[in-house]
Amino acid sequence: MYRMWKRGMTPWLVAMLGVFVAGTVLAQDATKPSEQVTGKGGHFLHYSSTQTNVALDDKEQQALLRVRDHRYSASLDPALDAAVQALRAQGYETTLIDREFHLVEARHDEVLVSQGREILRGVLKQRMPLPSKPDHQTTEALILLAPAPDGQGVLARTRFRRTVWDSNGDSRTSVLSDASTYDQFFGALASRLPR
Repeated sequence: MYRMWKRGMTPWLVAMLGVFVAGTVLAQDATKPSEQVTGKGGHFLHYSSTQTNVALDDKEQQALLRVRDHRYSASLDPALDAAVQALRAQGYETTLIDREFHLVEARHDEVLVSQGREILRGVLKQRMPLPSKPDHQTTEALILLAPAPDGQGVLARTRFRRTVWDSNGDSRTSVLSDASTYDQFFGALASRLPR
């Protein structure tokens, strides 16, 4: 009786396991429309890293449009110098200063966990599977200055983009749309403009 039950159940169990595995793989392969994924790194065997670029949704895009611009009563060159100083004070390293087009690019690298925790996690991952955790990030700043349309002062347009890497080497990149990041930069820039 046990053998008959075991023989009858085995094909059913194999079929159910196959459906479960296929469903899991398909569910993980389905990316959101707002995400562009490069390099699928495998699900059961992690053989490569995955890079995901997340587009802003409509609400986030509207928020970005509200916070990305700021106007100053200054001329272009002093505003450019103030922007560079403000970024450096916030921990950014300038990677490009284009004085002809009044453009600044900078990046800020941050480690999110201590080296001790990284080492401990690496040792534990040798013994058991662990979910990935964010461990470092880079925020890129793009600042463009132009004369205000009415000729009075300078208009600063900014964009901050962040890439977060996890302990599997996968990354996730998105443009920041929260007001605090932009307000903090604009305040730092204003404080460095000549009075």
